[in-house]
Amino acid sequence: MYELGLVPAFKWRLEVLEQKEKVKTQLIGEEINLNVKKEIVIFIYRIVNELIQNVIKHAKATEVSIEITQVKRKYYISVRDNGAGFDSNNRKIISGTGGFGLLSIKERIENFKGHFFIHSEPGKGTLAKIEIPEIK
Repeated sequence: MYELGLVPAFKWRLEVLEQKEKVKTQLIGEEINLNVKKEIVIFIYRIVNELIQNVIKHAKATEVSIEITQVKRKYYISVRDNGAGFDSNNRKIISGTGGFGLLSIKERIENFKGHFFIHSEPGKGTLAKIEIPEIK
């Protein structure tokens, strides 16, 4: 991962997801070169992987996508699914007592000046978005 980068790692993860879980996947923004410190690369990959694990475990989705975008000096990595969804206003779920550990993800991202957003509605899937500052 350190040599190839995050984008190829995301691509590989989606390929594995497609093969094992029979879920349709898509990677959007493959051409973006994420300019972040090597120490953060594995950290970001683990967070995205945890979000994908949540999709597998809870969402019963048939489609999952990762989208990478860049706006000025910030990167955005989104994980979207078409699964069961949940009430993202439910603090029990966000705090981790519902078993998702989303608060833990939020806290870890904030440790390196990033932000975590999540939007979901029952029956309408989930969008989890990570905002990461460019870190050289």
